[in-house]
Amino acid sequence: MLSAAGHQVVITARYAYGFGESGVNCLAQQTPRAPYRRQPALWARACRRLTLKALALTRQTGGKTALLLNLASLCHPSRTAFWQRNRPARIYAIDAVVCWPEHRYGQAPDVFTRHRYCWVVWSPDHHGAPSFGWLSAGDFRSG
Repeated sequence: MLSAAGHQVVITARYAYGFGESGVNCLAQQTPRAPYRRQPALWARACRRLTLKALALTRQTGGKTALLLNLASLCHPSRTAFWQRNRPARIYAIDAVVCWPEHRYGQAPDVFTRHRYCWVVWSPDHHGAPSFGWLSAGDFRSG
């Protein structure tokens, strides 16, 4: 959507998931590559480091960062201070997305199908509480 609107967007992933540029270690990036940065779902233990790195890179361009996160990452006691210091502009809850590379590992384990995700968007000019919305994954699937 952002690309179609004429914005330069970088989509990176550590592993090949069928979209974006794979093989990219966000933590090793030293310079921003576009004003908008989007990362697919992040593993919990790396989430904070990757989020801070993505925010630092896009701060250099005045751009935005959008991360696909497990919804539970918003509500963990060990992350409250992080969210209070790094308030996003928007959060979009998604009803049905399974973040599992079936082309690599086969069908997702049942536990993964129960996870719920959200897009979290940071904007350098945002102050105050984030807005919250809902997305239906079915609206974005083709075929």
